[in-house]
Amino acid sequence: MWAGLTAQEPLKALHKKVDQACVRAGLEPERRAYHPHITLARGRLAGPIDAATGQSGALKSAPFPVSSFELYESALTPDGATYSLLERYLLV
Repeated sequence: MWAGLTAQEPLKALHKKVDQACVRAGLEPERRAYHPHITLARGRLAGPIDAATGQSGALKSAPFPVSSFELYESALTPDGATYSLLERYLLV
């Protein structure tokens, strides 16, 4: 379906369209670079995240190949969030 495109290209194209629509609606454009990602949990959770992930049970996606994934930790600061790479997991 996306022959010749990287796995991130369709998401980046969608992001660009959403950003353009927001600007046409009078909102400021996002200045940060877009990096497609999935947030598994946000907030002050402790212990298993079953309850948090259970709330997004309707989330569905077509299958796609994954060769690795990275786990980041975010910390909110007065200047915005900062992200620290905790681990990279290779699946191949």
